[in-house]
Amino acid sequence: MGLSKEELEAVFSTRQTSFRLEQITAKYPERKIRILDMIGRRGRAAIMAIVGFVILYFAIRKSPGPESLALGIQNNFFESIMFGWWMIGTYYSNGILGKVTYGAQARIIDGRLARANCLLIGTLWGMFKFVMIPIGMQLGAVFSAQYYAVLFLFIWLSYLAGDTLSEVVGSLWGRQKLRVWGVGEVNRKSVEGTVACFLGAFLVCLWGVYSHDLSPAWLVLGLVIAFSNTVVGLWSPRGTDDLLLATSNALLCLGFGVWFL
Repeated sequence: MGLSKEELEAVFSTRQTSFRLEQITAKYPERKIRILDMIGRRGRAAIMAIVGFVILYFAIRKSPGPESLALGIQNNFFESIMFGWWMIGTYYSNGILGKVTYGAQARIIDGRLARANCLLIGTLWGMFKFVMIPIGMQLGAVFSAQYYAVLFLFIWLSYLAGDTLSEVVGSLWGRQKLRVWGVGEVNRKSVEGTVACFLGAFLVCLWGVYSHDLSPAWLVLGLVIAFSNTVVGLWSPRGTDDLLLATSNALLCLGFGVWFL
């Protein structure tokens, strides 16, 4: 995009003093800024998450166990707590630690609130680890082992696919017309990204239904989850959607198991 050295320093800083978003948007097109933000955040986090979740999915499909529905997170409480404190400790750092922790994740378009947005996401994700354990255990009690892999797919991979496609499509082709709430100086989403969220989540569920040879009722569940991902992703405040999307998917699957199986 052609950012100068001084602008890069400001972007990777805490942005509490010298950063002015209006100066950046006056000099560079907003679409280019959003594409750069998307590459920085999704290029690292989404690729690692997709690879990790796909590996977990095939491992669960091969050797299903009730603990797999909680993503094994009961074993890493300490990691969650330490990561939260690490993000708090480096929040005001303009040195290498702050840049490594927040650099690529802090969107330019979020302005001075970029690190606050990242901290909110990290904090809520750590909170979700405590929420998912009882839900995962309930899922294990309701569903038999043959469904564990597809449940993992419906809960985690559908949310990840929808959320990632939403930002990628919205950044590349979206017209940012939909005003939303969130932690950031600019809070808008696009119709194109919203539609991509639905399609991404539904296609993952559709593949799961046919690859596991499930009944049409599961296809209906996939449609409901895709619709839920779209609505929750659109109406939830930016920064809270990771927690709300995965939780709503898990609760929908649990309700489906209780009422229809």
